[in-house]
Amino acid sequence: MARLSDQIKRNEKNRCTFRGCDSLRSGISKYCEHHKQTKVYHGEPQGRTIRPWEYKDELAEVVAFTEKHADHRGLRNATKALDYIINRAGPEGSISNPAMIREMDRLSSHGVDALRALQEAAAVRLFFRRRNQLLSENRQLTFALGKAVLSLAPRDRVGVKGYRRIPPKPRKLLGLYLRDDLGGVVNGIVQGIETENQQREDFKKSLYDPFIPADREAEDAAHALPLVGNELDL
Repeated sequence: MARLSDQIKRNEKNRCTFRGCDSLRSGISKYCEHHKQTKVYHGEPQGRTIRPWEYKDELAEVVAFTEKHADHRGLRNATKALDYIINRAGPEGSISNPAMIREMDRLSSHGVDALRALQEAAAVRLFFRRRNQLLSENRQLTFALGKAVLSLAPRDRVGVKGYRRIPPKPRKLLGLYLRDDLGGVVNGIVQGIETENQQREDFKKSLYDPFIPADREAEDAAHALPLVGNELDL
């Protein structure tokens, strides 16, 4: 059986399998170093960081929607559940990963509100849905959800000017929780917003509807003509 070091040497002579990339592979990965790290931190080799300014419009819609539906039972329960996770006040053993515990402590120490975190997640979910031709909605969405919420608190400083990067594991774990466990509420918010937007569009279009159906226009117009000349003779 070949030693691992020999396997690595052979593998690093091959090209990265990501489409269009000519770089050599890294270690035992099928990707180059860049696409390997991208997959680790964003879930997919084609993933990228979703900046808050990119979904600021979606966030404004989500905030307005959740404020209007503040008494929704599912929204209240989801907020309460997320608050337990952030403050580690949930059932015993609900958080066991050390990196996840550290990240939740960071959110809690900076007073990150659970509702605000839920709104951030819903905004990212809405952003992905509206750009489904450009963004993958599988692992990339999971990691993006986690990172968006974890970015609500300042990151720990490293050195004089640097900041510690949010580790991959907490991104994934929190993203899965938001997507699966709280997915009913997150998706419900997205669907509710889209339904309201569609209703507004339908209303606007209705203002341009003809008052007479197209197939009756000619017939009704003929009946509406005034009688003149010989048409009065019996």
